[in-house]
Formats: sequence, C-alpha cells, structure tokens
Amino acid sequence: MSSQPDRLPQDRWLIQEALKRIPQGNEVFMEWVKENESSFDQLFFNFLRKTVEFSEKKGPESSFKAFQFLEKCLHKVFRPEEALGIIAVSDDNYQELWNKGSSFLHKGLCRPAIQIFQALETFFVAHNKQNFFESLYSNLGISYAQLRDAQKAVDYLEKALSLAKTVENQEKILSNLGTVYHEAQKYDKAISFHEKALLIAEERKDIVLQIRHWNNIILGQIETGAIPLAIENQEKTLLLAQEISDQKAETDSLTRLGVLHTMLGDPKTANDFCEKALILSQQEKN
Repeated sequence: MSSQPDRLPQDRWLIQEALKRIPQGNEVFMEWVKENESSFDQLFFNFLRKTVEFSEKKGPESSFKAFQFLEKCLHKVFRPEEALGIIAVSDDNYQELWNKGSSFLHKGLCRPAIQIFQALETFFVAHNKQNFFESLYSNLGISYAQLRDAQKAVDYLEKALSLAKTVENQEKILSNLGTVYHEAQKYDKAISFHEKALLIAEERKDIVLQIRHWNNIILGQIETGAIPLAIENQEKTLLLAQEISDQKAETDSLTRLGVLHTMLGDPKTANDFCEKALILSQQEKN
C-alpha cells in the first residue's frame, strides 16, 4: 500500500487519494485501487456514504458530485450487488463463483457474498454436491452475522455445525455461534457455546485456542456481572500463557486482571497487575 500520512484517518486519506487518481484515467485509477484493495472494506464504504450525504447537504455542489462519482466508480469494482443480477451456476463456473463469494466475504462485502452463496446453495442441492454444504452454511452464517442478522446467522451456523466433518471445524463454528449470541446480547448462550468450543480445544491440547475461548467466556461473564468468576478464569489464561511462554497473551491477561480488579473495587491489586503487565510489555519490546 502507498505511503499514508499519519495525520489523516485511513478512510479519509483513501478518498483523497482516489480523487487524485480519477482525472489521471481509468488505467491509473484501477492500478491504484488494486494496490490498496484490502483497505476497501465495509467500514470504508460506510464512511464514503456518509461523506456523500454530508456533502449533498452542506455543499459545495462540486464536492458532492466528486464524492458521488467516486462512490459509483468504487461500487462497480467492489460492490456489484445490482450488477450480479441473476446468477447462473454451472459445473463450469461454480468454483469461480465460490472464489468470488469468498473474496467478497473476506472484504466484508456480505450482501454480494450472500447472493452468490445462495445461488450456489440451489445448485449444490440440485447436483447433490454434499462436500460443500458445511463451508457454504458457515459462510452464509458469517455473512449474516456481519449484517447483524443474528437469527439467520444462527440458523446457518447450526446447519454448518450439524455437518462439521472435524472437531476443529466444530470448534470454530461453536465459537462463531458464541460470538453471534454475544453481539445479540444473549450472553448466557454466548458463554455456553464458547464453553463447548473450549472443551474441544482442551481435548486437542491447543493452548492458544484455549486462551482465546476463555477470553470470550470472560467477556460474557463481565456483561452478566460475574466479575469474581471472570477474575478466576482470567487467572487461568495467565497460567496457560506462561505455560507456552506467550508473552503477549501473558501481558494481555495481566492487563485484563488489572481492569477486572478495578471493576471489583480493589485498586491496589489492580495496580499490581498493571505494573506487571507494563514490565512484561517493555521486555517484549526489548
């Protein structure tokens, strides 16, 4: 990616740079877009839409027209929902469409991803391509989660879970379900799914993922006000991090223990943990 001034937020900088490239012609513009492709995510398009709306209300008209034209150009490249129209799937192109849908999902462009995956679902059902359904339903679940449609996300993720071929896949889907329920503020359900994912990680002796699942469980416990239990579990992540000599995870655990003891009304213990985290963080940098 090109050099970016620190004083400007990334999305604002992207808009300014894009507007510079447009007058230089399509080839120059597209080459620059390709170089910065990973930055054009859902948050960027949200920011650009707000910029268009603000310039339309506040002016000047020349700015509004420039931002509006930029949005149209970038939508043709990254957000071709309307351009997709009716998606025809065949034995010749289903893999290409799968890759395109996955690319949209990776970029946070969930609406076109859903269009493609749903077209593929119809094709896979008709042609009995069983091997794709677990990944297909998982991708649709994640896409709907990004749209904050919790019910559809859960429905698809549960379908994916019922088809999971490996315990690793089960663990990942369980964790995704926990995250969806957490975002929907259904914290008890979220904790339950993260606990199930944790059990699999423990059986597989994957300490890195054990730490991740414990941290997700702790977030739910904080939301439900179970601070003493959250502290007890955060101490477990600290021991696990020390077991595998993961200094970053150890620093994170110490910092969170400091925050949790502050929430519990114990500033002295909180300060002790924060000091330990600071010392370890400085060691990491050295």
